[in-house]
Amino acid sequence: RLNDKPYPIRENSFEMWNSWVDKDIISKIRKYVKINLDWFYIKSKKQIQYRDRMENEELFTLLAYLDFRKTYNKENMKYLEIYQKGDRINARVRDKKDVTSVMSSISEDVELKEAFLCSIENILEFINKLIIIFKIVLPDRSNLNESLEQMLELVFKAGKTTINYRRTLQDFYILWVLVNNLSSDSIENNEHQLINDIKSIFIKMKNIDKSEILNNLGYESFINAIEKFDKKYKYVSV
Repeated sequence: RLNDKPYPIRENSFEMWNSWVDKDIISKIRKYVKINLDWFYIKSKKQIQYRDRMENEELFTLLAYLDFRKTYNKENMKYLEIYQKGDRINARVRDKKDVTSVMSSISEDVELKEAFLCSIENILEFINKLIIIFKIVLPDRSNLNESLEQMLELVFKAGKTTINYRRTLQDFYILWVLVNNLSSDSIENNEHQLINDIKSIFIKMKNIDKSEILNNLGYESFINAIEKFDKKYKYVSV
């Protein structure tokens, strides 16, 4: 009855949550997605044959969920799974059913709702930190959104030039892990080195050395790189 599209609504998706989650939560997510949609997206509306399955709202919601679990449960890595598969590192929300469970809880509990609203604000702050980081090295700011879009693509492509590239949720998860807890001082005082270190971690993520493919060595090397990044920029390690 709620679905007016010629294709089924996926379980544990924003399309589903949109139909019954507290309207204040849904409205704020949709509002904040719209603010930065020209460059911060998983699916661009400029794509040919664009079909809106609310993927961008779902991306924002999943990031807010990770922030919520990190803040409320203090163990965000329990909910974000990072693992090695072949010659690259992957990341995913461990259990999307738990996201639906959280969305149900915040629709019934005022305290949890306020906590999740704070997590939504935190994701907007995370995006604003990205803007600051990218603006430091942008050669052309005459069209800021286009330049931000290009910088994000540059980070995610990790040195590859494949024509079939597309953004994935795991790109955003890892970027969130790296940038979310950076302080304003650590951003302003490190300028170009910060973006270079972020790029290096994405290169490592998508290009595991042949010597590290076996025995999960690539995963260990990747986690060590994140820990060194954490230590260098002086915020709490994930």
